[in-house]
Amino acid sequence: METDHRFVWEKNMGRNRHPEQTLEKIVDISAELFAKKGYEQTSIQDILDATGLSKGGLYHHFKSKEEILEAGSVCERQVS
Repeated sequence: METDHRFVWEKNMGRNRHPEQTLEKIVDISAELFAKKGYEQTSIQDILDATGLSKGGLYHHFKSKEEILEAGSVCERQVS
């Protein structure tokens, strides 16, 4: 099994050394779920299951599903 080295966690502290990568992971995976299932049909639990994060981990970065959607929209505009 190959390890994804983009998401490295500190063993002792349980903290992510690269929070920007976690943000990107949440936004990217959520965007895929929104495209596949629709925004309204995608639950926070779907996002948690797909990212492997805990609720606390997700809510540390985003206050709501709407905030995740907005972050994805901002990213798209910056790329365009």
